[in-house]
Amino acid sequence: RNNIIYGWFNGVLFLTTTGVKYNNSNISGNVIYDIFDDGIELEEIVHGVRVYDNNVTSTFQTISLSPANSSTKTSLIYNNVFIANRTVWATGSTFWEASAFKIIKTGGTSIDNFNITHNTIFGRGIYAQGMANSQHNTVWKDNIFYSLDQTIIRVSGLSSDNVFYDYNLYFRNDSGVLFDDWNNDAGATYTSLALARASGDWDGTWDNSSVNQNPLFIDFANGDYKPQNIAITCLMSSTGSYVGALPCSGSDSESPTYTVFTNNASVTDTGATSIVNFS
Repeated sequence: RNNIIYGWFNGVLFLTTTGVKYNNSNISGNVIYDIFDDGIELEEIVHGVRVYDNNVTSTFQTISLSPANSSTKTSLIYNNVFIANRTVWATGSTFWEASAFKIIKTGGTSIDNFNITHNTIFGRGIYAQGMANSQHNTVWKDNIFYSLDQTIIRVSGLSSDNVFYDYNLYFRNDSGVLFDDWNNDAGATYTSLALARASGDWDGTWDNSSVNQNPLFIDFANGDYKPQNIAITCLMSSTGSYVGALPCSGSDSESPTYTVFTNNASVTDTGATSIVNFS
């Protein structure tokens, strides 16, 4: 908690391939930057992990879930600023683009049982490398997905696998593809949320309250990721407040409260983060 981490191959790594789980661990309040690969990495078995109030910039992948099986207790990722703005040289003249959420299915194991809410996500937001059934029992709500010229979601997972999206703000600054494999693992692409919801891939529930608009950040280029107070961003969340990790500039918005219900218990947490830009 509350560390400044920079200059390593990975920032924070939780990894186990045995039955041992990372039980109820917290990764919070960290500033992570100048990381060659993953800012935060959760693999393979987790149990009730909470990742919140982190500022992750200048990394190849801001957070890796490749895979992360949390089926025994819901894990939470919330109130983070994830800025995927680093390219990595591969070979010759080939460079790989960064992504915020790296989701890789290994064998028959996908990511399972995560609530991902109130994050500000820049760049290629979700990247699952074209893998089918990459997510199960995962909720994406109240997030800002913002990109200059990259696909926001590359393989969303499927509603039939209990994956759900709503109350998110999506914006790509050019006219390129917004979603690639949206509720469809067969390659369908859409340049707007309206086109996705008008398609046969829409299940009738996804993104009913989401919008496809500019979040109007105060000064994105210089690391001020708060939306302007005039933006729709400030009132569109599932609780009638702001979406993303940060309250709107000049607002008195209270910190969002998260309650996650499991089979026999619930977890509630409140808090917003202050972000320092080290990119």
